[in-house]
Amino acid sequence: MVVSNFIKILIFLLFLPVSQTFADEIWAEHFYTPDKGVWGSNDGVSIVSDFSGISSWSLDFQNIALANPADYARTVSTGGGRFEVCDIEGVAIWRSEWISIRNFKEVALRLAANETGSGANSEAKYLKAFYRIDGKEETLFETSGNNSGNWGSATAIQTGLSGDSLQIVVYLA
Repeated sequence: MVVSNFIKILIFLLFLPVSQTFADEIWAEHFYTPDKGVWGSNDGVSIVSDFSGISSWSLDFQNIALANPADYARTVSTGGGRFEVCDIEGVAIWRSEWISIRNFKEVALRLAANETGSGANSEAKYLKAFYRIDGKEETLFETSGNNSGNWGSATAIQTGLSGDSLQIVVYLA
């Protein structure tokens, strides 16, 4: 399904796993470096990518199509930095690095996301936020983990996590 250039899903991801006891920030991603990710090429077939200098997250883009350079899943400098998806066909999967949480109890996660544009098709336009503990299966955030259609703004929240390592996984369509 080709999506109009007017439909944008703007994603600002701010991950703040914190200890409930001391409220220490142990990991955050603010996307300060612009133009990291993928975008379409002028030939309408190829995908251009740049992840140089990025070590705290990865993007699985093998199941998306990008028709031109205005179609992308990448960081932008607007608003001080954010990850933004525009006119992708398919699903991109953003993953944080594995974050050590072994020295913390009751870890909480916050993910702030905004959507703009038109198109209420919940099967073609969504953000789904998951987490993984110690290499186990993905689990949907308990609050606002599944956002689809014209959902506006949401803060996905998960509390009470413990283990040795944590990964945040976000599906974007």
